[in-house]
Amino acid sequence: MDVFKLKVNDANSIAISRENFEHYTKQQPPWYQSLDERNESHLAVCPACDNTISIIGLHSSDTEVNEETGDIQPKDNRPPHGRHYLFKQLDNLGILDREAYENCPYSGKKKLSPGSKHSTKSPIPSKVLAIIETDFDRVLYLLTKSTGIQISHSKAKEMLTRYKQAEGWKYAGATVMNIPWIFGYFSRSTSLMYQSITNKSIREAIQAHYPNAQFAGKYFKLERAPKSQYIDPCFCFEKHNRKTVDEHLEESLDLVLSDDNGHEFYRETITFDPIHFVNLINSTKTTYRDKKLIELGKDFFTR
Repeated sequence: MDVFKLKVNDANSIAISRENFEHYTKQQPPWYQSLDERNESHLAVCPACDNTISIIGLHSSDTEVNEETGDIQPKDNRPPHGRHYLFKQLDNLGILDREAYENCPYSGKKKLSPGSKHSTKSPIPSKVLAIIETDFDRVLYLLTKSTGIQISHSKAKEMLTRYKQAEGWKYAGATVMNIPWIFGYFSRSTSLMYQSITNKSIREAIQAHYPNAQFAGKYFKLERAPKSQYIDPCFCFEKHNRKTVDEHLEESLDLVLSDDNGHEFYRETITFDPIHFVNLINSTKTTYRDKKLIELGKDFFTR
């Protein structure tokens, strides 16, 4: 992995580099310590699963932990990166939870069954709910930005209802880093009628499938021509995938459009960088916050 955090309760992700690690840790314990009483190790916490990680390659003469034995050994010649440390609990660092590691997007497992869930002792589901409660407007903002579909407040409320019914926060692939897209994934099918659609490809697909569809105003609000046949195109998400490219995590979902009879007529793969959401929820800017959506998220999960 190419990011780390200092403590389990931190919400940020920091890019792994020698400069960043030294700056944020001040070269103090528990991030600098010896695991074998011979060599110095550099330790932190995985931003996705909260397990302890070892920072590999921070210095040219660095060492790493053998994944099978736990022994310290010379590292291979790679840029600085993080690797899960699952051999013993280390004080004031991450948790020791192999099931959380198995579900972690940085563990190397690309696909998960939609029915797979976090363990009951995992802290991730409660963290996801807490962020939705305080930052639901930011969840919708990034989902809109990724898809080009402007989701109205009324549709957002419907999506929250379905997300709650599906208990999407318990999904094993859900992390604090991918909340907007996994929220969309577990919101199931949502009508596009009267939503503003800035994604030109989606507009063209709808127009081709529904000749009587029209897009009103500068925000391209989907409507139907007067006195024409009823239409109801819907969108949903399928195929959650994740992979690491040069230690950097990438995730994707397929955005799928279907018609009144449930027939698919458009599909687009949405690739997203989870770090974008982490950066957004750590932003102190309040200029563009949507108070109605914040209240919707706050009220919904306290009922």
